[in-house]
Amino acid sequence: MKRKVIDSEFINHLEALTMYIGRPMNGLIGGSRKSKSYGSGFEFADYREYVPGDDLRRLDWNIYSRFEKYVVKQYTDERKLSTHIYIDCSESMQSGRPEKGELALRLAAAFGYLSVLAMDRVSFRLMADGRCRELCGQVTGIDGFYDAAALLSEAEFGGDTDIEAAIRSCPDPGGDNGVSVIISDLFTESDWKKAIDYLLHRKREVLVIQVLSPEEYDPDMLGKTHLTDAEADGLQDPRNTRMDINRSIMEAYKTALNAYLEEVRGFCASRGAGYMCVSGNDTIEDILFKKGYETGFVR
Repeated sequence: MKRKVIDSEFINHLEALTMYIGRPMNGLIGGSRKSKSYGSGFEFADYREYVPGDDLRRLDWNIYSRFEKYVVKQYTDERKLSTHIYIDCSESMQSGRPEKGELALRLAAAFGYLSVLAMDRVSFRLMADGRCRELCGQVTGIDGFYDAAALLSEAEFGGDTDIEAAIRSCPDPGGDNGVSVIISDLFTESDWKKAIDYLLHRKREVLVIQVLSPEEYDPDMLGKTHLTDAEADGLQDPRNTRMDINRSIMEAYKTALNAYLEEVRGFCASRGAGYMCVSGNDTIEDILFKKGYETGFVR
């Protein structure tokens, strides 16, 4: 199934944004992100005492004239970081109107585009079962992004996803050199918390985007209903059930959902990971310009 992941209006909105990495990180030389080390960037960082062999052009003569002390200016080193975008491709991501999977792919494209604008490298990683498949290798530059977006539009959803196993299976999970974005509804029996801890242990910045459908946020169903699990193995799967849904059951569902969303939010906050919950009713503009700002990952 081919989806419309990007268009000219989508790109125009993104041009006004920047994907923000909150702390200096290591990476490849030649990018635009602040590094932990000093280098040849343009942004002043600090002073230190002059030692023989230092570049004389970095001596601060104003300080010498005032204190008769030789000091050199130090500047931030600028690096190219790696953005890893993990997309849950389970069957449940196909549910909803509009479909959760389409929103997930558009969000993946959005963060990928912001990354290449910042001269970072991007990899799109499709999670299915306990495996993680890289879409097209590392993407750099606008042309590479458009090629990747075309492949994203053809991504397929189905089966279950073990998020922890999928992320741990990646040959290159990265380290202290960029951000990992996990896009999923988190409706899974797998231990997604361990997946987040694993990436944080590797010193990644982590952003979790939980995608829900409008029907999941506010279901409109009463009376006798056959509930089918999107990832069930046929109609006889015990995850399917028949229920006589009344208003008290609906209220209990909403209470349980809100408790789960708060659990996810609280866990991410306790670990220092970014988190936002989005719905198919949200526009990309609302998600990035409002919720993205609130997480601190977009400016």
